[in-house]
Amino acid sequence: MKEHDKTAFRLASILIKLNEGEHPTIDELAVEYSVHRRTIQRDINERLSYLPLHKENGQISLDPSYLGKLSNDELRSFAALSGVKSLFPSLENTFLRRIFDDTVRSAYLVKGHSYENISGKEETFKRIEEAIIDHKKMTFWYKSTQRTVEPYRLINQKGIWYLAAVEDKLKSFSVMKMFDPLITGEIFVPNSAITESIEQSDTQWIGTQTKEAVFQIDSEAATYFRRRNLIPDQKIEKELEDGGVIVSGRFTDDKQALTIVGYWLPHIRVLSPKTLHHEFYNRLKNYLADDTPCHGSSV
Repeated sequence: MKEHDKTAFRLASILIKLNEGEHPTIDELAVEYSVHRRTIQRDINERLSYLPLHKENGQISLDPSYLGKLSNDELRSFAALSGVKSLFPSLENTFLRRIFDDTVRSAYLVKGHSYENISGKEETFKRIEEAIIDHKKMTFWYKSTQRTVEPYRLINQKGIWYLAAVEDKLKSFSVMKMFDPLITGEIFVPNSAITESIEQSDTQWIGTQTKEAVFQIDSEAATYFRRRNLIPDQKIEKELEDGGVIVSGRFTDDKQALTIVGYWLPHIRVLSPKTLHHEFYNRLKNYLADDTPCHGSSV
């Protein structure tokens, strides 16, 4: 497990304890997670400083008015957000505390860890958040074109912030590339099917047509695919007797799928579509046939 994953897991676990009304001490948490007490102190005083925490008789507790507000999955997402908060210090504690508000939370969707520095975009976030909550259309400049959209969710997908919005059809827009956002005041009625599509998608390419690919993963790598989704819209289709798995996923293009296949070699095999299998086979054959030494190497 990577260091950041360990931090996010620890923070999620601590958040769950606090959310369920537990009153742990610094020393108890240090022993439980096998870290120095200074690490726990940093968790409480820095990474989770946006929370309304009470510290009494060495015990830590969450303000009673906040207890039970978030599900465990939501807490894990916000733990990931908190775990890298130092990478974008422009996020004020008030922003993170507002995440616990039911209405505000409905505007955000965190998928994966948050690395992007959004310094300078605070006002953009506030306006998008307001438009989503009030179900109002908004305009902004994007790639030299003024867009008018129905905003649905602010999504953090693997470290990058996107706005999922309808502009004739469902699309995603990089928040960092948006300029001069304005709320038009025109009300729209959110479509529940669109909301469900956004929440279920495992890729930032919302609204883009995708195609399915199916892979066989051997027993050596299967554990990683069971543990979490490693490909967009991953589904485990079948458990194999030898410990391997058959998984499917959806991709915007062959290049996206081939990158994953290359990463997981030799533990992965393309079952369908056959065209994808042949394309990867030919690329690999050409690569192996090319005996040109890498630049700078010597024989």
